[in-house]
Amino acid sequence: MRFTQTNKDPQDYAEQMLDLLASSVRKRLISDVPLGVFLSGGLDSSTVVALMHRCGVDPLQTFALGYEDPTFSELEYAKIMADSVHSQHHELIIDPITPSLIEKAAWHLDEPMTDLSTISFYLICQKAKQFATVCLSGEGGDEVLVGYDRFKASKAHGYYEYVPEWIRRGVVAPLVNALPDQSQKKGAINILKRFIQGGLLPKDGGHIRWQYFGQSIQEEGLLQDQYREKVRLDPFAPIRSYRVHCNSQDSLDQEIYVDLKFTIAESVLMKVDKMSMANSLEVRVPFLDHEFVEFCGTIPSSLKLDGFTTKAIFRTAMKDVLPEKIRHRGKQGYSLPIKNWLRQELKEYMIDTLHESVLIRNVFNPHEVERIINQHLACTHNRNHELWAMLNLAVWHKLFLEKSNADAVL
Repeated sequence: MRFTQTNKDPQDYAEQMLDLLASSVRKRLISDVPLGVFLSGGLDSSTVVALMHRCGVDPLQTFALGYEDPTFSELEYAKIMADSVHSQHHELIIDPITPSLIEKAAWHLDEPMTDLSTISFYLICQKAKQFATVCLSGEGGDEVLVGYDRFKASKAHGYYEYVPEWIRRGVVAPLVNALPDQSQKKGAINILKRFIQGGLLPKDGGHIRWQYFGQSIQEEGLLQDQYREKVRLDPFAPIRSYRVHCNSQDSLDQEIYVDLKFTIAESVLMKVDKMSMANSLEVRVPFLDHEFVEFCGTIPSSLKLDGFTTKAIFRTAMKDVLPEKIRHRGKQGYSLPIKNWLRQELKEYMIDTLHESVLIRNVFNPHEVERIINQHLACTHNRNHELWAMLNLAVWHKLFLEKSNADAVL
């Protein structure tokens, strides 16, 4: 992707954006098998649904998932969008997942992965397969159009850096980190803690700092010494290597470039492909049409992230397409309430798996593993990302290297 910003009236960008995206959706409707669409209730999936409706797809099958915890669930918004186009709407409530699902997802992934939305995506694909063979999805919209909170965090930190470092690190960080973790997905305290924690990481990590949860490897001796010496303790080296290839000096352009070249390819699309194929379902992604992506590279950064409004020009383009309650929504995401389940329904499974794993015992410092578990269970810290990573690594090792229980998974 190359960034070649042009100077047009914002309305011209908005109109061309809508035209190109509508064309992209139309091309992905060519099929001789039943079609469906994933509907989270967010901007991207709702736009795909609206454009499919405009293209005359009938019946329009929409699939949404949610959780009992309302702070993680988006079913209310998915229902608003489904009702607006009179789709045949299907809902799936996930609460909670089971150990067998964790192992089934690990088997189909074929490699360790820590994305918290992997299992939920597997389940919604399983649900959709009952009614459709091909589904359209909104993947790519957040990367191309600047939809993630990490873009806002990166911009906000530029202002926060005006506060002297000794205050940020010596006063604010200890006070904020001492706040207990809250059970809801976001909330003011959780957002503040994540913002402060991400900002303590090396600046060359860019916006990915707010997606990184591996401080325990560098700072807390999580790995045993003989393995620590063999691990490259520079988590942001791949980020730097991608950024230097971006043809733009604009920081937001460089962040978009990293997302498109690194995170979406190595994480998002890999997850989508493996979880959908595990259910014999084909997924198509209109937001990643090359013509649409190349066009977005011509849009000035200020129109993508206007102040702290994400997808600003996209929201303008969707003015007559989406219900207003959807068009003005912030980012929610598919991620599971894993942090709560690891403290409750999955607690024993997590503890037993980590304690029994040959890999975890041999590679990781058992005292640090135990400390992370206890911190998470006591709600003093949210350590679910480290615990989920170690749990998935232990399950993968058991299935593929120990070859234990592999037949039972399928």
